[in-house]
Amino acid sequence: EEEAVANIGSVDEIASQIVGEIPLSKIIKENIKPKKKVNAFTITLLILGSPIWVSLLLSIFAIVLSLYVSLWVVVISLWAIFVALIVGAIGCLILGLVFTFTVNKSILILCVSATFISLGLAIFLFYGCLYASKGTFALAKLILKAIKNSFIKEKEYA
Repeated sequence: EEEAVANIGSVDEIASQIVGEIPLSKIIKENIKPKKKVNAFTITLLILGSPIWVSLLLSIFAIVLSLYVSLWVVVISLWAIFVALIVGAIGCLILGLVFTFTVNKSILILCVSATFISLGLAIFLFYGCLYASKGTFALAKLILKAIKNSFIKEKEYA
């Protein structure tokens, strides 16, 4: 029995897993319910202040979205460089085969060397792209979890 409890994990891990499984929309709907009745004066202030708070809210959303997109653009750029190295290696190999039957053998040596250099760099970059993709995915998951946890109060789900 003690081993089964130990395999499940600590209370914090279980609570974190349960919170991770709750959809963000459900958490937001539960937290947006008004605690007290909204009167006409509050509604008037919200309407009159909306040009300020709506524009601030939109700018904050745009900044967060641009940071998130720029995080993924780095990974996409790395994969694009990887593909470019592979395509360049294939192109140099084809060009080398064309120059095999010509008189100028120095261009053949240059093309074959460029092929091997491109393939070698592509192999190293593949692992870098793979780890960068995994790391970015883990970071994105962590950011989403932090956003979820910001909507959850300790007393509600503890």
